[in-house]
Amino acid sequence: MANNLFNLTRKVILVTGGAGIVGPAVCWGLAAHGAKVVVADIDIGKARAVAAGVEEAYGPDVMAVEFDISKASSVNGLVAAVLDRHHAIDGLVNLAVSKGPDAASFLAPLERYDLRTWRDVMKVNV
Repeated sequence: MANNLFNLTRKVILVTGGAGIVGPAVCWGLAAHGAKVVVADIDIGKARAVAAGVEEAYGPDVMAVEFDISKASSVNGLVAAVLDRHHAIDGLVNLAVSKGPDAASFLAPLERYDLRTWRDVMKVNV
């Protein structure tokens, strides 16, 4: 009998950036394979909406947590919240990224790239 490589039953999977562009699809896919999904995002409203949709389809083992990956205290709070509810973190999908204050600044030519955008992007993405 072959092992089911996609069986995530009862595994707690933390998805940072879970309410971003790719995050919701990842959360849905993990839940479809049995995972207890943690939707972590800086936008708690969107994270709650993703969690509610996943929960409606797959059951109550979904939680939404607000966090800012650029702040150590927020990351520590995220880990504490997950461990308080689930007592474990079995996997991490890190999708938390920043493009700075706006797409135009992020996509600007190097000679016009401002320091604020550079710092915002580096604080999160590196």
